[in-house]
Amino acid sequence: MITRLFFLLTVISLGAWFSVASAAGNSAAQVYHKECSDCHIAYPTAFLSTASWDAVLNSLDKHFGENAELSPGDLQSVKSYLETNNYDQSRIKSRYNGRFDTPGTPLRITETRFFQALHHEVPDRLVSGNPAVKTYARCESCHRGAQNGSFDEDDVRIPH
Repeated sequence: MITRLFFLLTVISLGAWFSVASAAGNSAAQVYHKECSDCHIAYPTAFLSTASWDAVLNSLDKHFGENAELSPGDLQSVKSYLETNNYDQSRIKSRYNGRFDTPGTPLRITETRFFQALHHEVPDRLVSGNPAVKTYARCESCHRGAQNGSFDEDDVRIPH
């Protein structure tokens, strides 16, 4: 019970931290948020490792079925931002001593141990079987504060 409470409080505090980090006046952060939120929310960078973000950036020409290539300048800004703001540098990794390290190089946040630990109790029928949600990648479907980096469990509403 104490471990679960600590875990939930960590997630809540991380949500607040993600909001602050995304609002920083850093131009690299602004480029990341602008470019990545054109098609989906700009996912919290701490949800993927350095290797995973590198793999994502190296395959933008075929980014989950779309061409999401960036100009060389924007690509360098995003790469720079992700090098210092990823799972390997995150509070998640340090707070849990690498407990959520995920083997390999997942390209999807849903393939990470951190995501799976937080969503293991959510039945697939409420997501992939739900036409209002369709996929776990659409965080904003259930997490009302996702656009602002808030993933507070108390603010989750799964549409029907």
